[in-house]
Amino acid sequence: MKVLLVNDDGINAQGLEILRRHLEKYVEVVTVAPLYEQSAKSHAITIRQLFNVVKYDDKTYAVEGTPADCVKFGLHQFNDIDIVFSGINDGPNLANDIFYSGTVAGASEAVFNGIPGVALSCGYRGSFDIVERELDQVLEFIFDNKIYSNEVAMNVNFPTRGYDEIKGFKFTKQGKKDFKNVFIEEEGGYRNIYEVVRKTPEKDTDIDAIVNGYVSITPLIVNRTDYTYLEKAK
Repeated sequence: MKVLLVNDDGINAQGLEILRRHLEKYVEVVTVAPLYEQSAKSHAITIRQLFNVVKYDDKTYAVEGTPADCVKFGLHQFNDIDIVFSGINDGPNLANDIFYSGTVAGASEAVFNGIPGVALSCGYRGSFDIVERELDQVLEFIFDNKIYSNEVAMNVNFPTRGYDEIKGFKFTKQGKKDFKNVFIEEEGGYRNIYEVVRKTPEKDTDIDAIVNGYVSITPLIVNRTDYTYLEKAK
């Protein structure tokens, strides 16, 4: 099996290196990552302009672009990719985050192209200790049980604070975060300092799983058509 590894934190990110090193125990890995951090870029792509590509070796490239650019370029450069792994993001990608996340977009972009995609994220920023200890267990669970599909993107999040090991795995639905946008005026413009309004997470959601010590696996469809509404509209 040949894996294309991408991320949104950039080619020098700690999470990318950890994931690459652990994936190589199981599969062949090629890496195409952004030259610079591209967090919260979602599915943005570079069009109508040139972008630079840095080749480190035959298996490692950095693209002056977004995670979606990296997937597109990687599938162009390597025509025998079986699955795309995106991450490991430095921080969670849960609930509403998935619409903004470049990490999740990397996995979804793979599915757009008929290839399975898996996104992985830390439970909170800087929590790579638990990732290092538990990542082999997570990858073995994914590969042994074939937790990937060319029809849905798998969004995987590690447990949040307070856990040194994982309790297990839970298949979850997308939760919801309530955001309060706070715009602070600074010299030269405004800065959006958003706040999350804390609520008890809904049961069986991605948020609920990680706050209780489980790895959350959320299957995300990439066809956003509401077929229930279409049926009602007939």
